[in-house]
Formats: sequence, C-alpha cells, structure tokens
Amino acid sequence: MKVTRTVLFAFALLFSSAALQAQDLPLPSPKAEVKQNVGLTEISVVYHRPGVKDRKIFGDLIPFDKIWRTGANKATAVSFNTPVNIAGNEIPAGTYSLFTIPGKKEWKVILNSETELWGTGNYEEAKNVVEISVKPGKTDHVESFLIWFDAVESGKTHMKMAWERTVITVPIEVDYLEPAVANIDKEIEKTSSTFRLYNNAASFYLDNNLDAAKALEYAKLSVENEKRFWNIKTLSEAYAANGKFDKAVETAEESLRLSQEANYDPYVKMNQENIAKWKKEL
Repeated sequence: MKVTRTVLFAFALLFSSAALQAQDLPLPSPKAEVKQNVGLTEISVVYHRPGVKDRKIFGDLIPFDKIWRTGANKATAVSFNTPVNIAGNEIPAGTYSLFTIPGKKEWKVILNSETELWGTGNYEEAKNVVEISVKPGKTDHVESFLIWFDAVESGKTHMKMAWERTVITVPIEVDYLEPAVANIDKEIEKTSSTFRLYNNAASFYLDNNLDAAKALEYAKLSVENEKRFWNIKTLSEAYAANGKFDKAVETAEESLRLSQEANYDPYVKMNQENIAKWKKEL
C-alpha cells in the first residue's frame, strides 16, 4: 500500500499532539495539601493556589455575592475521618467540596457532597451539606491563595483561608473526650498495664478535668508499678485535684528531690511552684 505524504503528516501531527498532552508541565495554580490532627480527628484539605499577579481579586476577578470554587482547577476537597462540628452544625465523616460566596461584609462558606467538580458550572445547591456565614478580616498581602489551621487544641481548631488582603476563619470542633477515654479503657484491659500507660491515663483525666478520683487511682497504680520523678509529680497533682493538699505537698516534695537528682530543671521548677501553691491550701 502506498502511503502518501498527507497520511504521514497526519500521523506525525497525531503523535506530536499526544506527546504534548502527556508532558508534565508546571501548573499556574499549583496543587497543595494541608493536614491537621485535632484530638483524634485528621482533617485534610487538597486545593490549588492561584496567585494575585497584580490583579484586583475580590469584587473584581472574584465577584461579590457569586459562588466561587475557592481555589483553582478542581474544587477544593476537605476531608474528615470522624464526624466534626462546624459552627454548631454536625458534619459526618467524609470528603466534601468547599465553596464560598464572598461578600463585602459577610462570606458564605459551603461544604457540598459532590467531590468531582471543576469550577461551578455543575454546582448544585441541593447537595450542600452545610452553609455558614463568617465575617471577612484583613491581613497582610497574601500572593498565593492559602489554607491553613490555627488555634489548634485537643477539641477544636480554626481553618483559615487568605488571599490578597482578605482572611476568613471557619471554626471546627471535634469530640475527643469520649473516644479517648474508651481508648484508655481498652488499652488498660488489653495490656498488662505499664506505669507509663497509667501515668498517661491519669494525666489525660487531669488535663481535661475529668473524674478526679479515677485520675488518682491511675496515678497511684503508675507509681506502684515504678517510681519516676515525672509520674510522682502526676500523683501529687491528682492528690491536689481531690483536695488532699497535705498528700499533694508531701508527694511533690518527693518528686522535687528526684528531679533535682536527675538535674531536670523543668520539673524542679514545676514542683516548687506546686508546693508553694498547695501549702496555701493547708
């Protein structure tokens, strides 16, 4: 069969086009991912970061009072591996698309159950899982759109988004006490229960103002298994939490002596402060 120049040119053009499409080229709005553990919950955000590039963003490139994909390229995806609470709204574990409606004085922040959206052309309001209102704030210039987590505590955090000179804050809360206590009970039942495990359990109860009697029980078991200056300090704090300040002072003095022998200044200082504080209660 005779192959004409036209056919050869067509094949060359086809393969050239395929090669160009297969090239790995940098994106103008690069992909980013941020993860944050809050309590026992992992939150992750996958998004793309457009730049300001000497443009006016909000009220111009991104119009006010219109739905925005909140990033570039594929819709921003927010994932939770446990249920969370956003501004009083219970959200099941899962992955959601993040959309916003920017405004001069108020923004709408939306999570939508459809996770394969590009742009807002096929956005369906009926698939919104939650919609909250937040006040925009001012910030220093942020060239590339940015999402991060701030004010991280055991049971809550703020998810923040900033671009140009605007920042918004989304409050997120998680339940960590009940599953953490369940984990403590499971580990104590499962293992032979070491002094470290008992001390961690006692510390968790004390740090979160839970059952003080239970904290004292765990702290005693830890010290009975093996004495260290740090678990004796926990025991002293458990005595104090139960109003037994004489035993708290006595135990803290033992922890102070052992921490001095270990040349561990942070515990020396903490014990000295506790002793001075608890002696006022005697």
